[in-house]
Amino acid sequence: MLTTKDKILSVMIDHIKKETDIKNMSLSQIAIEAEIGKSTVYEHFTSKEDLILETYMFLLKHYEKILTSDIEKMDFKGAFIEQMSKITFVMKDAKMIMNAIMNNHQQAFPSFSKEIDLCVKNIQHVMD
Repeated sequence: MLTTKDKILSVMIDHIKKETDIKNMSLSQIAIEAEIGKSTVYEHFTSKEDLILETYMFLLKHYEKILTSDIEKMDFKGAFIEQMSKITFVMKDAKMIMNAIMNNHQQAFPSFSKEIDLCVKNIQHVMD
């Protein structure tokens, strides 16, 4: 069962995957889709921008966790296949989401750039 915060994030993720212009979405609309009251959204997020940024960071950390999870003790071939499988999964699942984060929504919400760039650099560092 999803927590209230997870329901809100799930609504946002669905809209990002659908390439909805979330800049023009209202918190009332998000609350309706999450089947909660608007004031409940404010219990978890201070603003729509806070919600959007936290959604982006949640997604980036989700993909980072997949990509950087330890590969079980395997021979080189097994480890290589496992890592390629993870990369392929993330690329398929995250294609639209990462495009939205890295391009469209950074233009709409320039204040997010610094935090998102730091998260991406951390993922790159861990992958090196």
